[in-house]
Amino acid sequence: MARLLASLVALAPAVACSSARIPDAATTAWTAGTTAPRHVQQAGVAARGLDVVVAGGYDVGPAGALEITARVDVYNAANDTWQLPGTVPDAPVHWTDINLAALGDIVYLAGG
Repeated sequence: MARLLASLVALAPAVACSSARIPDAATTAWTAGTTAPRHVQQAGVAARGLDVVVAGGYDVGPAGALEITARVDVYNAANDTWQLPGTVPDAPVHWTDINLAALGDIVYLAGG
């Protein structure tokens, strides 16, 4: 343990003084998945297994105004598909800035 600690301490000044730049993210390109079924602002988002759940937020209404919605959309990353509208029940409230969390198969909505 003492030998490992001495190695780390000896390594730290060399890393701190290095002039080499370390990138923030991998240098691989991003990839685009299937387009989302709606344009939404300030929705809640949570990962549930390989699904991404998007709930509530502001949708553009028929008159072009922003309307608060209870709509829930689910993206499946394994299949690169969005579930059809209406196959997932709406959230129990119309909120923006929703806090979502998933634990197992259950998605929790904790205010907005």
